Amino acid sequence: MKVQATQYTGPPSASVPAKALVEGTEAAATRFIIRAWWDGPDVVVLLNAATPEGLEKHVSTFQLVVGESHDVTETGRFGAARIVVSAEVETLPGIVR
Repeated sequence: MKVQATQYTGPPSASVPAKALVEGTEAAATRFIIRAWWDGPDVVVLLNAATPEGLEKHVSTFQLVVGESHDVTETGRFGAARIVVSAEVETLPGIVR
């Protein structure tokens, strides 16, 4: 199923620091922002790069099955090493599925 890329910018979100792809260089992103929401039994993930100028630029949008992980190599466009995103579920009060 093809996922429609949407510039979703609301919570909830998480972020990871951008690590330079090549040692001794600097990545064009300071961090990668991960946003996710339910789409039926699956999770849609939107990944944006945060730039030093304070902008967010779209990196990738994809769908995951709970328990699955996705190797995001598109981070290389920002001179950053790949990241792996996984969908895990914990039973917590207030989490709506």
